[in-house]
Amino acid sequence: MKYFKGKILNGVFSSNKEKFKRLVSRMPDGDYLMVFVKVSDKSPSEWMKYYRVILAEVSQQVGESKEDLHNMLKDELDSVIHKGQELSTKSLDTEQWQIYMDKVSEFLHKNYDFIL
Repeated sequence: MKYFKGKILNGVFSSNKEKFKRLVSRMPDGDYLMVFVKVSDKSPSEWMKYYRVILAEVSQQVGESKEDLHNMLKDELDSVIHKGQELSTKSLDTEQWQIYMDKVSEFLHKNYDFIL
């Protein structure tokens, strides 16, 4: 899945058109579904609090420690945010948190049948 940032103002979508063209030019031919998701206004500290609550709830239900679950998620989702660089949830910005939590939700559903 590719993420691309844009803005809608007064019903008009705007973005970095050259960056969008480069992104699309590297993708294989085929049919695609474009999804627009409004960027959350949660702060990184609010995302961290939410994440900790999710870790506590999931760890209790699946029998994994919060630390083990956190490390498992980091290992699984590292490339989603930092593309191979070390992942630290402490350094994520608001948009990265939103993407990370979307992937956390997918991972928990797929591996533990847990729905956020």
